[in-house]
Parts: sequence; structure tokens; C-alpha cells
Amino acid sequence: MKQLPEKFLKNMQTLLGEEFAMFLNSYKQSVFKGLRCNNNKINLEFLQNILNLKEYKTIDFIPAIIINESIKLGNNPLHHAGLFYIQEPSAMLPPLCTKYKEDDIVLDLCASPGGKSGEIAERIPNGLLVSNEIITNRAIVLKENMIRMGYTNNIVTSTTPQNLEKLGAVFDKILVDAPCSGEGLFRKDENTINEWYDGINEKNSLRQLEILESASKLVKAGGEIIYSTCTFSKVENEDVIEKFLKEHQDFYLGEITTEVKALTTNGINNIGRRVYPHKNMGEGQYMALLVKKADIEYNTYKSKSCMRNLTNKEQVIVNNWIKTNMNNCNFNIKAYEDNICIIPPKEINTKGIFVLKYGTILGKIENDRLIPNHNVFVSYGNLFKQKLEYSLHDEDVQKYLKGESLEVDTNIKGYAVICVEGYALGGVKISNNRANNLYPKHLRI
Repeated sequence: MKQLPEKFLKNMQTLLGEEFAMFLNSYKQSVFKGLRCNNNKINLEFLQNILNLKEYKTIDFIPAIIINESIKLGNNPLHHAGLFYIQEPSAMLPPLCTKYKEDDIVLDLCASPGGKSGEIAERIPNGLLVSNEIITNRAIVLKENMIRMGYTNNIVTSTTPQNLEKLGAVFDKILVDAPCSGEGLFRKDENTINEWYDGINEKNSLRQLEILESASKLVKAGGEIIYSTCTFSKVENEDVIEKFLKEHQDFYLGEITTEVKALTTNGINNIGRRVYPHKNMGEGQYMALLVKKADIEYNTYKSKSCMRNLTNKEQVIVNNWIKTNMNNCNFNIKAYEDNICIIPPKEINTKGIFVLKYGTILGKIENDRLIPNHNVFVSYGNLFKQKLEYSLHDEDVQKYLKGESLEVDTNIKGYAVICVEGYALGGVKISNNRANNLYPKHLRI
């Protein structure tokens, strides 16, 4: 491992005192690596059996296990099918610092690559999750992960926190997993060591307070902001929370769930919770819960939504495609630019905000035909009339993931879903016993 920055080591020695030697020793140990089950699709025990990972340690109250860092599952067909997400264990904790209602409207303000967004989406089946990432390239990765995992109650946006302020105080809960110095990633990713410099903590704290300022204007009265980082720096953690509360008398420090408390260490001066690699199950994390007082009234932004109703012609084309290919569907369908979308249970105004995904992208209409998007196959594969079923180790599954066409012995014609162990992997269009591959080129192995 690369040499840790001298100033960082001095900061940690001051912070930990007698525990500093144990902290240093943890850098000689294996990195914590977690696998979180997608509860919307499969339960953990069944997933472990399919992947033959039954002997690995489970994580209390989270559908996840600690796995050996040498295990590579990125190209496993079940990963492509969105049944699990590889995620560092302590990174699973911030979304769980509070309890959710099934119909909550939630904002994940700094959401890429999407692990924490996925946890939230699974807890609000009748609600709405807006996952935002300011950097467009990272927002594209976020969108692909949310599609892969099959979340239908989700909007992916790419804009600044300040631009989102136009929405007003419309969110029940907001997660601010703030950009930080990444000290908790030093053991996992040595590149973060190269990026660390004296003064980075102070610089980041200013940006973190700016993001929290926007979040404070977006959360409802009585709502909550979860603040988290993957750094050990007091300057970026407890000091940020103290300064925010001092400047915002309409907020107070909330009580983090008992489940998260059991897996973490008390923050400095009892402000929030921490994860240390020498004491807890994870690389490094800080969390605090901020609650907006319920007796404060705020104005909300109102304007025409960016979503439009389908034209009569579009409606006929879409209805015919759904009737031909899917069962028992009663979708709320609208259009965003040229994308036909299946709208989530709740809507939110996104006028003036760059949207990469609104609910589920059904497809586009070209030459009076609906061309389906990969999104609809993975999110609603169980509703398709025609399916081709394969086992996990079938050679045709690997051919499909490579983008090859498949020879099939079937009378099926038209669109069908490729299923692996019963779980939707993507789509094909069948003609003359040939399944033409619709798996997106940028996802192929």
C-alpha cells in the first residue's frame, strides 16, 4: 500500500489517541467488500444459494453479505439482471439512518453510482425517488445502475443542487452523501491517497455546507436530511453539522435508527455516527440526521411539468404494442421529449432540469412503431407474454451478453424477454427461429 499522507496520519492520531495503533494495523487487513441483495427481485437466502455464497457472513438488518475481496461478480448474468449490487458495507448505512413511509418523496442529492439510491427505492414502493448527480458522465452511470436494478419509482437527473431549489420544499427526506476527501477509501482505492492534500478538508467543508444549504430549501417541514461522507475528517463531518445547525435555527440534530447505531461508533461530541475499519464493519463512514422543525411554512415552486401527454396517434401505437406484448398492464404513460415513459406512482415537476430517466423508459416511436427500450424489459419482464428461459450456466446466456443472436426452437414471434433462473436479463425480437439481440451495446461483455 502507498504511504499515507503525513498530515492525515497526524490528524488521525489526534482524533483516535490510544486507538491510533489499531487503526494503522487495520490497513494491513483485507478490504471489506459487500454484496447487497435487490429485495425487489429476490431474497438474500435464495440469491446466496444460486451464487453458492452460503458460507459468507450476513450483515445485521441489511439484505447483504460480506464477501471475499477476490470474488469477481461484475459479469455474472445475475448481476446484469440486477439481482445484487456490489457495495462497501459501511456505504450501505447512510440511507438506513431513518425510517421511510411507503409513499415518501425522497431526493438523493449526490447519487452516483447509485448504491444508496437503490436502497431507498426499495423502501418506498408507492413513493418517488429523485436521484441527482451533477457530473453528466457519472449521471449516466447512475442511470444505467438504476435501470439494471429495475427500479420503476425513480427519476434520474443531472443538475446543480442550486438549480433543484426551484422545486421548493417538496421532499420528505433527502440524502446528502457529500463529496469529500475520501479518507475512508484509502485502503480500498490507493488513487484517493494521491488526491489528498493538506487543506482538502477545509476546502471540501465549504462545498458540503453549500450542498446542505440547498437541501435545507428542498426538504419539507418535519422532513429529514441524512448527511454522510466517506471521510474521517472532523472538519468535514462534525464541524460541518455544527456550523449548519448554528446557521439554521429551523433544524435540529435527529436520532439515528437503533439498527445503524448498533453497527457504528459514536461521533465526536455525540454528533452523528462513525465507522472505523478497526472497530466496525466497513472502510470508513460518517452519518448525521438533520430534522427540519415541523412548524415552519415554506413556499413550493409551481409550474407546468416537462412531461407531456401522448398525442392520439402516439396513444394508439403505444396501446397496441402493450396489448400485443404484455399482460395485465394499467400504466400511466407520458412522454419526455422523444421518450415514452411509464410514470411512477408519484410525479414531481422537473421543468428546467436535465432528466436522464423518468420512471421507466418504455421506448421511442419511429416510423409509426414503438421501438422498446432495454429499461422496459428489465423492469417489467415478468409482465411480458413471451419469455425464453435459461439456466445460469447456459452457453446461450453468455452469447446473449456478448450481443450475439440466438438460435431458438420455438413458434414465438416478435418481442420476448430473456430470463436467467426466472429473472429478466433483457429483450430479443424473434423471427424465423432466430432471436435478434436487443441487449444494449455499451452493456455487453
